[in-house]
Amino acid sequence: MRSSLREVQKDLTRERLTEAALTAFREQGYDLATADYIAKLAGASRATFYLHFKGKAELVLELLDRLEPTVVAAYRDLDELRHAPRSKIHKWVVRETARWGADSGRFEALDRAAAVERKVQERWFLCLERSADAMTGYLSEFPSGTSRRRARQNVLMQMITMERGMFLSSVRGLPLDSKLLLESLTDQWSSVLGSAGNPSTR
Repeated sequence: MRSSLREVQKDLTRERLTEAALTAFREQGYDLATADYIAKLAGASRATFYLHFKGKAELVLELLDRLEPTVVAAYRDLDELRHAPRSKIHKWVVRETARWGADSGRFEALDRAAAVERKVQERWFLCLERSADAMTGYLSEFPSGTSRRRARQNVLMQMITMERGMFLSSVRGLPLDSKLLLESLTDQWSSVLGSAGNPSTR
C-alpha cells in the first residue's frame, strides 16, 4: 500500500511539473524558462525536477508521447474519409483546428522546443510519419514502390502544411481569415485524398 501511495504521489508531482513547465514556457519562452523556475511554479525543488526529468527537452518529449496517440487517431479518422463527400472532410478539418485551439499551450511548447532541440524536432516528425503510416486505406490504393512512397510523401507534406497553418492561426493568433483557412485546408486534403475532382463527392 505504501509503495502504491508513493507511486501516486510521484505521478502527481510529475504532472505538476509538466503543467508548471507549460506555464513557464508561455511566460518566459522555452529558452529562458529554467528548471528552478518550473520547480518553483510546481511547488517543488530543483532536485525534484531533475529526479523526474533530465532536462526541459525530456519533459517536452513526454508531452509528445502523450499527444501522439491523439494525432495518429485523428489521421486514422481522416483515412476513413478518403472517398467521402468534401463536406465530411471539412468537418474533420474544423474539428482538428478546434483541437489545436483548445490545446494551444502544449502545441506552442512543442514548437518552441523544436526550434532549439534537435531531438524534439526528430520526435515530432516521427509522430507525423506514424500518422501517415496509419492512413493504411489511402496508401493501399497505390502500388508498392515509388508510387506508394510518393503518396506517403504527399500526405506528410500536407500534414506539415496543416500543422503550420493551424499553429499560426490557433496558437500564434495571426490575423488569418479562419474561414478561408478552413476552406483551403479542406481543398488541399480533398485533392490529396482524391475526392476533389469528383463532383458527386461534394
